[in-house]
Amino acid sequence: MAFPTINGVITTTTITTDTMSHAVNLPASIAVGELLLVQFGCSYTPIITPPAGWTILAQGGYPNVSHNVILWRIADGTEGATITIGTNQSNKSASHAMRIGGHDGLGPRAGAVQASYQGILPDPPACNAALADDNLWFVFNAAYYSFIPTVYPAGYVNNQGYIYAPGSGAYPITSAMASRNLNAVTDDPGTFTWNSTSYHSAVCVVVGPAFVGQTIAMTAAVETETVPDPTIEKTVLMMAAREHELVTQPAGFRFTGPLVYAYFETAGIKETELTPTIQIWHEDGTLLVDGEPMWNMREGWYVYNFTEFDDRENYYIRADGGDTLADVDRWKVETTGHLGDQRRARKWLTNAQRLADGSVGNFEMWDDGLDPDVDPATETQDVTDKSGAPIVIPDQAPARRSEAT
Repeated sequence: MAFPTINGVITTTTITTDTMSHAVNLPASIAVGELLLVQFGCSYTPIITPPAGWTILAQGGYPNVSHNVILWRIADGTEGATITIGTNQSNKSASHAMRIGGHDGLGPRAGAVQASYQGILPDPPACNAALADDNLWFVFNAAYYSFIPTVYPAGYVNNQGYIYAPGSGAYPITSAMASRNLNAVTDDPGTFTWNSTSYHSAVCVVVGPAFVGQTIAMTAAVETETVPDPTIEKTVLMMAAREHELVTQPAGFRFTGPLVYAYFETAGIKETELTPTIQIWHEDGTLLVDGEPMWNMREGWYVYNFTEFDDRENYYIRADGGDTLADVDRWKVETTGHLGDQRRARKWLTNAQRLADGSVGNFEMWDDGLDPDVDPATETQDVTDKSGAPIVIPDQAPARRSEAT
């Protein structure tokens, strides 16, 4: 793998006149598939309204003094020269914006916030990238007034800099940043040193590299995740349609349309030398992909490029880790799909796992997805105990499906 790269120049914007509508400059020459990352520092601690198509990764602030927000988007070619970030208080802002290439297509892997600190040593929290890859790490700090950083967190020697939005009225604000390349699962950046006591919000962000063998730009059109592991209590998950949203921490199966990922382990030990294959069925039971190999991504992860994917259809997907694994570890089974203009989520799965109530066994689950915004822990599920039954793909979908209202 190779580290993600910041393409072109990091653009900066300072808004020195108090406003509730902040026009933030984007970099020039944005290319489809690039990760766009914006750090927005502002005075007070307002409610933030992101522009359409942008996601807030992390935010925090020193109450009523300074605020720090990280936003991101996968470029699709429709971006203009600026975005407008709304605040419910009239204030000043200082922002950085950049475009990143060579990333994994999933957006930033993590963002962690030190929400409130007064002093000269703001400390961005440790950040977890989930995989020990060639990751790109950032630290950002937003602080009250014209004070400046004199020392950046150890190892963060790239792209060091700060900008200042002065003026009367709302508090002035300073935003600082730096980055580093580091192959690690986690990093605890250490502290900035500022030249005077101020009110801070410090953030750590990590971006993962493109996967080996990836041939197309990944999108976040549809993503699901389930955890076929009997040690995990929460396994009934919601699929997020048209937005990138993972709803659990441990990962066993992911679908990002058109890439399918499977993670294999035995008794907590990563299986790194398997040769998994994958089968994919249409909803009517017609076999579409029969035993194609998956690429080894390292660290127990394997990926398949599902080039035939059509987001108007629903699919059954089964990854087979091979007969060297016990059945409980061998199969990763999932469905994808969203129904109608309401993009309703639905799900069918069967594997050995533990339900939220502690029951253990092989279960068949059907999530009608009547309300995609409901937390999956409280969403109504149809669950049938299949304990001891073989793990199989049915010939056709369950009879019941959600209907658009």
